[in-house]
Amino acid sequence: MSRKSVGPNAQPLFVLEESFYPDTWQNDSRMGVLLSEFRVRSINPENYDSKMKFWKEMIRNYCEHKGCGAVSIVELKRVFKRKGTIPYCLQTVIADMLREGQLVGRGDFQRPVQDSWGGWAVDLLVKRPLGWGFGKVKEKIVGGGVDEGAEFVCTEVVKGQSVALEKLIQKENKLNVLLSMEGLKDLVKDSGFTDDGLELVLHHMACQQRVYTEKLPDEGLDNKRVLLKFAAPGAKAQPITDIERSIYNLEQTEQNLLKMIDKLEQDVSGALLLVKQNI
Repeated sequence: MSRKSVGPNAQPLFVLEESFYPDTWQNDSRMGVLLSEFRVRSINPENYDSKMKFWKEMIRNYCEHKGCGAVSIVELKRVFKRKGTIPYCLQTVIADMLREGQLVGRGDFQRPVQDSWGGWAVDLLVKRPLGWGFGKVKEKIVGGGVDEGAEFVCTEVVKGQSVALEKLIQKENKLNVLLSMEGLKDLVKDSGFTDDGLELVLHHMACQQRVYTEKLPDEGLDNKRVLLKFAAPGAKAQPITDIERSIYNLEQTEQNLLKMIDKLEQDVSGALLLVKQNI
């Protein structure tokens, strides 16, 4: 990673690679204002709104950069620390993003997906928007401020990642076929998703009926046994059928047998080589 060179006693200008930060980050005077607490908006609405916009973009960009839409104030203070100074304005920014629905408490975001279409529609279109109002924001308030350890989900980032994942799934011809969680992670390993970020994206897509997920019986949390079926564009994700499940199991059995045969052949070759060396 590229870093700005500093003296032995100087505080670093960058925590992440330098290319992540905007040019403004190197301006001491401007950053002094941006890192400070917000003043009352009525004093200078234009500067207030500009500062708010700057930090909202920084938070969204950071979530995209790390490959996960979940973030906390504690994490942001660490990442946006500049020359030993943390941003003192994040409480105000996060509270505003919560009010605007740009951030959602992780627990609220990951509520269980409704099984039926009717239940899903009511939950997504009626209950959740109401639940994400300021009443929910107040639940995250601790001692007059936002709980700095609480995780929030940047909805715009998760939606963008969902679109990117759907495009990748379509490109790899994995629509309407069964895919294990392990297989999906292997598929996206070079696409910038973290495991945590992928979890949020899949939950969002399940709420949108873009993917159907199923844990096979008696397998606990083993990712190898979580099956996914992505819907075609414009269609709703459909439950996995018994036939699809049987075909998947047969394919997995075939792959396991081929691996066993390959290992046996390697063992035989190794044994023959050892015999020849000792003749």
